[in-house]
Order: sequence, then structure tokens, then C-alpha cells
Amino acid sequence: MDSNLLVQTLNSSPSVKLLKMRNAEFFLAFVTSVFDEQMAIREEKLHMLLENRLDNQRDSIIVDDIGIETLGESNEAKAKRLIKEWTDKGFFANYQNEEGEIIYELSSHTSKVIDWVSSLKKEEYIGTESKFKTLFSQLKELVEFTNEDRNKRLELLRQKKEDIERQIERLEMGEDVEVYEDYQIEPRYNTLNKLAKELLSDFKEVDDNFKEIIKQIYQRQTDNEGKKNTPVRDKILFIKSW
Repeated sequence: MDSNLLVQTLNSSPSVKLLKMRNAEFFLAFVTSVFDEQMAIREEKLHMLLENRLDNQRDSIIVDDIGIETLGESNEAKAKRLIKEWTDKGFFANYQNEEGEIIYELSSHTSKVIDWVSSLKKEEYIGTESKFKTLFSQLKELVEFTNEDRNKRLELLRQKKEDIERQIERLEMGEDVEVYEDYQIEPRYNTLNKLAKELLSDFKEVDDNFKEIIKQIYQRQTDNEGKKNTPVRDKILFIKSW
């Protein structure tokens, strides 16, 4: 990565800002507990859960260090203020459902931070073998599908066919079926789990962008005319129902 682009990312990325935030530990502990078994939550419930969290942890946190204390501010007001601040900074994504309720989700930036922090945990088994096989397999695939030579492609396919036929022959002769041991299973599972989380994070980023576009269209429509049942609104309702 270009050094200028790296510096720009460090200065502008909401994910980096989250990690630099004084109350990052408090925020991450809260959202991982709230969104552990649900992807989205209503605004009123989120406010209530954060207010309860502030009530329960008042004596166990260093207020000045976390930076969430305002003199004379109630926990109810503080919860609302913090959720708004976190949303404005890009840590939460929100949208309005068909019933007019405000729904909150973790933004793609927060999801990436959680996944990255989780990846720092020391693994019992280091998946060098599975990573090497994955790398080798992708290199072979790259060589195969970047070569336009028909004869070379046929040669590679025949080699694959011979390998499969040899495996079938050995099994038919009674050779034991190869089964992975625990030390081989766990790193492969961890790799797949990481890829799945990255894929979900990518989907969430696309979803965030889509919701932002919808929000901007609604805002533009409201600013321009404020009429109901316009062609733009009909299109939006169709997209949301889809």
C-alpha cells in the first residue's frame, strides 16, 4: 500500500477511530454482548440496554479515562447522547423500518474491528499446512486459467483425471480412508470461519452503502417536494420490499 494512502486511511477510517477512542473497550464490550445473538435492535431497546450498562458499571469504571461522564447528566440522557455520537462516527448504522421504528445495526467498520481483535487471540494450532495447501491450490488454479493453450489445458485435466483414478483404485483395493486429525481440522475450520466473517463484513458494507443511498433519496425527495406516492417513493418501496 502506498504510504500516503496508508496515512490517509489511518486518519479517516472509522475503524481506526474506534480503536483510538478512549471508551473503545467499553463500547466493544457493550456491542458484542448486545449484538451477540441478533443482527438488529430497536432504538428504544438499545437506549435501555446502554442505560442499564451504565447503571451497573458506574462503580467499576474510571469515568475520566473512559470519557463518558458529563457533570449532572443522567444515564438515560448519557445513553442517548453516546448512541448518537457513535452513530455519527460510523460505529452504528441505522434505518427506519416500514413501521417507522429506528433500527440499529453494527456498521461494517465496527464489525471489521471486532473480527480483527478476535483474530489476535493465540491459536492452539497454527494452520501453516492448510494455508500452504490453499496457497498452492490457488497458484495451480491461476496457472491453469491464465493459460490459453488448449493442449496445456488438456494436459492439466488429464493429470487431474489420473490423480482421481489412482485415489479410486487405492480405495477399491482396501486402503484406509484418510481422515484429518484435530490439529488438521482446527486450523482449517478457523480459516473458513475467518473467510465467512470477512464475507459477512463485505455484505454489511454493501448493505450500509445501499441504506445510505436510500436515506439520501428520501431526504432529497423530502427537501424538494414532500409529496407522497411519487415515482421515486414507489421505486424505493419496491426496492425495500424486494
